[in-house]
Amino acid sequence: MRLSTLLPVFLSSLSLATSSSEPPADYHVTKYSHNCDHGGCAWSFDVKADETSNAPAFSATCRGNSDDPSPCKYKDGKTEYTGKDGTKYQFEAINATVTELDHPWWKVEVLRKFSSPAQGDMPLDRFDQQIATGNVTNDGGDFILKVGPGDATGVAKRML
Repeated sequence: MRLSTLLPVFLSSLSLATSSSEPPADYHVTKYSHNCDHGGCAWSFDVKADETSNAPAFSATCRGNSDDPSPCKYKDGKTEYTGKDGTKYQFEAINATVTELDHPWWKVEVLRKFSSPAQGDMPLDRFDQQIATGNVTNDGGDFILKVGPGDATGVAKRML
């Protein structure tokens, strides 16, 4: 059975940040690995996002399997970050799924949701981002995905 038929897409209702003034962010996917059999797949990878004007940086470890696509875990254990402007961001969730495409390609999808009560009346959708979607070959290695606001797709490239 294809993994794509096994995995739900988590947080699919999240809207994307659309501010045209926001610079593209770099999302580094490293230590990617997976193990599949007829029962499904398990995966593991780290993801690191650079700070932008609208969101603080973070790094997390993502592990899951076809039966339990668990939330990613922040590497430093923090749930609150402070942006350059002093705004405090409270992270609510980060989830990842890995979907089989045409062998040997896989789609890694990471969704981050965070809020900042200090922003007051700023629309919540400014703080919901689908942060990384791309193809990762099955041989591991380090990859980088470039994702800009309103653009939730990117192709993972092997870092030289």
